[in-house]
Amino acid sequence: MKVYITRHGEVPHNALKQYNTFDEDLNDLGVKQAEELRDKIKNEQFDIIISSPLIRAKHTAEIININNVKIIFDDRIKERDCGNLSGQPLEVTDREEYWNYNTTIQYGSQRI
Repeated sequence: MKVYITRHGEVPHNALKQYNTFDEDLNDLGVKQAEELRDKIKNEQFDIIISSPLIRAKHTAEIININNVKIIFDDRIKERDCGNLSGQPLEVTDREEYWNYNTTIQYGSQRI
């Protein structure tokens, strides 16, 4: 069995180097990135695509789904909600520590 993992395309807050809103869609570059990925993997055979239910991930999954396989949207792989960090510059936190799910540091009002 082969498992391929990909990230969604760019969203507006990625381009601004800010914490994103919880559920935003791809920007034009993000759509282009997903289309480029689709073109790179067009000869791969997938049985299923499992995606986060967030708009950016769903949109990416739909673009790369060239063979119209079943897409399962699974809440367990949603990105964490950055709460009141949304729109803040990434520099307001220690990014490595922010993504450490075992940290004791609480940044903003996160809804995990």
